[in-house]
Amino acid sequence: MLSKSQLSLIRSLHQKKYRVQHQLFLAEGLKICSEIIAADFTIRALYCTEAVYPLIRQLTKSAGKNIEISTVSDNELEKISLLSTAREVIALVNYCEPTNEPIIYPVIIADDIQDPGNLGTLIRIADWFGFPTLITSVESVEWQNPKVIQASMGSFLRVKTRSMPLTDFFKSNTKTVYGALLDGSSIYSIHFKADGVLVLGNEARGINPSTMPYIDHAITIPRTGAAESLNVAIAGAIICAEIRRTNII
Repeated sequence: MLSKSQLSLIRSLHQKKYRVQHQLFLAEGLKICSEIIAADFTIRALYCTEAVYPLIRQLTKSAGKNIEISTVSDNELEKISLLSTAREVIALVNYCEPTNEPIIYPVIIADDIQDPGNLGTLIRIADWFGFPTLITSVESVEWQNPKVIQASMGSFLRVKTRSMPLTDFFKSNTKTVYGALLDGSSIYSIHFKADGVLVLGNEARGINPSTMPYIDHAITIPRTGAAESLNVAIAGAIICAEIRRTNII
């Protein structure tokens, strides 16, 4: 049974200011939580139903981790879940940002991406196409947002994602920067460098004007229909596929 303090803490983590304050984020679902247990992340606590408790216990034991595991009722799980239908297990995970690690290329930059589903999908796309690093601007939704974690389908465990002022990154970057714009050169006319940087802009406004001076090549996905624009995650997938096509690995 959840105590009042546990319930209060978990529910507070639905909001960004409390995630930052406590340096904790939520992950939900058996698949994601199982991967986190096996990964190099620190889990503060696990809350699960009686039905999956033996499995969760075995997973933590196999990973050599001593994690507090509390069993909760379906009703309690509904109270702390962010999903319309609660999953069997919820993890409280310590923030982890690889701020002191060197940046590994190629890199995707999320410039002021606001929708958690889009950012989570971009992390998943980075994982699929072998982009080891994804950098978000400080104005973007934070990657520890539970909806981002959910949309990434566990890919946040394999893609080094960090938030930083983009000017700090660009001032030290020596690699070619490609910016996705509506009026750039066709992606099919460019041979992309395998260790470059791909910048994807805000869903409504595109790439931030302060980022534009750092772009070496403005690129676009040729349009043959009448749609005004593409979803940023879809555009990112198409461009990443083309980058990999021109650099067979």
